[in-house]
Amino acid sequence: MDFDGLAGKLVAPFMARMNAVAEREALARLSPKTTDRVLVLGFGPGVGLKALAEQLLQGQAVGVDPSKAMHNVASRRCSALIESGRVLLHQSSGLAVPEPAGSFDGAIAVHTLQFCTPHDAFARELARLLKPGSRFVSITHGWAPPKHGMDAGQWMTHVAAALSHQGFSNVETGFANAEKGKALLVCATRSTP
Repeated sequence: MDFDGLAGKLVAPFMARMNAVAEREALARLSPKTTDRVLVLGFGPGVGLKALAEQLLQGQAVGVDPSKAMHNVASRRCSALIESGRVLLHQSSGLAVPEPAGSFDGAIAVHTLQFCTPHDAFARELARLLKPGSRFVSITHGWAPPKHGMDAGQWMTHVAAALSHQGFSNVETGFANAEKGKALLVCATRSTP
């Protein structure tokens, strides 16, 4: 789906309302320290990004999203946090994040992994960006796997395998509380080299 232009402007308010529960759950599961630097993959309208930055009192939330429309909406929502340096936004894909290796203490992706394909390339880039021992938390719409020709179990197994292949450990899959228990949960820890 293209989230730019008029479509992005129209869908942003809907996404802000509908994704808020999953965003809060992902943040609670990540449980970042106030000094962490955390990557937000697919920040959309910036609801989760803003909530995260408000927790990172001495840290920074860095958001990546390819959509110009979402970048504009999130920039407005987080304008004071951007000014203070607690939020940094990049208009780019999760497959090519313009940040140095080992820059992040954690990462979240809410309703984003279905767009981060191929998953092996995404997992490789995520492994490059995360410090050893840092966590990744993803919550994805339950309706996303069939769009990739898989059921929920196959999709979670596929994503878990991609993460494991790129050096992640403690890979957990299951269902999140969001979307009445139908959203898919994937958590993993960046292994020490």
